Amino acid sequence: EDVELRVRAREGFAAADDAQAVVALDARITPELRAECLRQEVVVAIQNARKELNLKYEQRIRTTVAGCPEVVAAVRGDPEYVKEQTLSRELAVNVLDGAKPETVEVRVEAVR
Repeated sequence: EDVELRVRAREGFAAADDAQAVVALDARITPELRAECLRQEVVVAIQNARKELNLKYEQRIRTTVAGCPEVVAAVRGDPEYVKEQTLSRELAVNVLDGAKPETVEVRVEAVR
């Protein structure tokens, strides 16, 4: 007699299977993961600003980030990571009054 097994993911998980394996992933977004993602988005915004300014790869910058409280908290959670990834000598982070969720403004200045 044949038996058929089906994989069904629990709430908050994603699952897939084939004849040889089953994979389940925890798809829940924790506050820590959300902060890490927001921090990475800020890094990308700063790197895009560097590109628009045609800065050399090794050029150091002074960076100001302003945004909604959630973005500011994410950057303040690991400012050294942001500085390292963007070659920022200085990093100022401020709440932008009235900012919509996930709003961020970046100002970059080249320094010698």
